Amino acid sequence: MLLFLFLVLFMSTFGQDRQRALTDFNAMKARAAELERAFLAPDDNDRAVAAQRSATAIRLLPRETYDNSFSSIRGGGAYYGFYYRSPDYGYGSELGWEGGYLSTGYTDFAMMADLGEISIDEITKDTRGVVDIANYKIPDDPRNSSDNGKARMGTLTIGETAVVSRLKPIVGRSYVVRSLRVSYYDILVAFTVFRRDSDNSLILLSRLLHQYDTPRAASDGKIAESDDQIRSKAQNWLRDERFKGVAFSVANRVVTLNGSVDRQLLAYAIQLANNTGASKTINLLEPR
Repeated sequence: MLLFLFLVLFMSTFGQDRQRALTDFNAMKARAAELERAFLAPDDNDRAVAAQRSATAIRLLPRETYDNSFSSIRGGGAYYGFYYRSPDYGYGSELGWEGGYLSTGYTDFAMMADLGEISIDEITKDTRGVVDIANYKIPDDPRNSSDNGKARMGTLTIGETAVVSRLKPIVGRSYVVRSLRVSYYDILVAFTVFRRDSDNSLILLSRLLHQYDTPRAASDGKIAESDDQIRSKAQNWLRDERFKGVAFSVANRVVTLNGSVDRQLLAYAIQLANNTGASKTINLLEPR
């Protein structure tokens, strides 16, 4: 009997120790994630300059230095997705910074071009070097098109614009990227290399110039005929407890998502919104 009571007491204490360790571990992970995001964030001055130029400041860390250094950011802070506004590699990265080169080509179809020394707030869809890429008609099967292969090889020319897949960034110069993920988004973004930090990280000032209609919108490839149809199709997934922080609105068949969502569900939320038959989904969600 005494042995039995001792074993019960031991197992109870052991269970409490494990639970305490798990609680401490989860608290440490949450704190680590906060520190990682703070380390990756641009400085206050960077954000102030970006705001003055109607742009957004982002930081890219050199992959060769920081890869595998983070527990909450896939890719070591070396990647950035303009549509998802996320540094996590894997669900829509437009840029990567490694070995002295800025690279694109991580999505289904991507093009990048050098615009020269022009201020980010002066760049529009009609700017020289942008207009050809802006007006480019995406192939019906972009992932398997010959132009996609040429873009990845850096041998594609559209009008007067030479398309590259990677380049050595120069502080003070601006660039344009057009990137799409079939059934998710098609965007045109300009960015300026604002400065290079002491650890070789890059501070970019970026602006979304245009979002096109989504290639193959809706699960059946069709665009909805009305906003009411879109709202009706959205009701089922919006009732899901996982998306209770998402605010959904639609106008002229364009869906806008506000609020917040678990970062692991961000891409899925966009997919569900597009599956309603919206012509495109404007993503203003904050990942948490």
